[in-house]
Amino acid sequence: ARPDEALELPGWIIDELGLPEREIGDKKSPICDFFYDNYAKFIEKIGEHIDGDKRVESVDVSVVSAWGEGAHMHELPFKYKKQMADVYAKSFKNTILNLT
Repeated sequence: ARPDEALELPGWIIDELGLPEREIGDKKSPICDFFYDNYAKFIEKIGEHIDGDKRVESVDVSVVSAWGEGAHMHELPFKYKKQMADVYAKSFKNTILNLT
C-alpha cells in the first residue's frame, strides 16, 4: 500500500510501470511512454464527445501533476510536452483551451 492510497493511481498501473514508493503528498505524474500515450488517447476521446458542444465554454489543458496544475513541468521531457500540446490542439479545434 502507498500513502494516500485513495488518491493514488490504480495498483495495476503502479505495478506495470514499476513506479517507486512515494512520499505522502508526492503527486507527480509518471514520466513514461505508457502513461502519456494513454493520457493522449483519453484526451482524444474527451474531444470526440465535447469539442464544439455549446454547453462547454472552455477546456483546461492538464499535462502533469495530480490536479493538472503544472507542478514539476520543468521535469517533463520535451517529447511529452509536445505530445500533449499536439493532442489538445487536434482534439479541441472548436473549443477554447485554457493554458493556466
